[in-house]
Amino acid sequence: MLDEIPFVAVRINWNGTALKLPPLPGFVELHVQPEGGFPFGRKGRALIAAWRSFAYDLDKNLVSRGMIILDGDMAVDLDDIAAMHSDIADNPDAVWVSLYKIYPKSTGIRNWVFSVGCKVFSQEVPFFIDRFGFGFTYLPAALILECEKNGLGGWCYPDVDKNVSRICATMDIAVNLSSAQPKHCNY
Repeated sequence: MLDEIPFVAVRINWNGTALKLPPLPGFVELHVQPEGGFPFGRKGRALIAAWRSFAYDLDKNLVSRGMIILDGDMAVDLDDIAAMHSDIADNPDAVWVSLYKIYPKSTGIRNWVFSVGCKVFSQEVPFFIDRFGFGFTYLPAALILECEKNGLGGWCYPDVDKNVSRICATMDIAVNLSSAQPKHCNY
């Protein structure tokens, strides 16, 4: 079933701080390092470089339907990966986001909030999602290509997630909750 839906899958390893997990099938580790003037690195640049490297065939034809992004501070198991794959198979043109708690250490907000929101992030799961953290997320090719046109390669943390969410809303792309249940481990 999923063999018919090719996609890129990357695991972000920021400055060597990713959780130590066994190798994840199908995932490429993407290293993001601090750079002069960019203390959190250039996540947008790294994502678009991975997309350009793996989403096209040798003749430069787009062969990927989208990209799964797994942040390095997220814990997933094979069931989570299978759940995300199943969700993608249901609708590879939608965004699929997993629901998890984001803790104050990551947000600066007093209490934990969910990884998805409507207008704001909160402890309520919204009916309509217009913003999301990447944690464990699938982005369809149309969204990635539009983000690339709008400067994804120059975006840095925390603007990558914010800008992708914003462009997703302007494109009217469905944002669905995945059945995957990863854990955010930056608390």
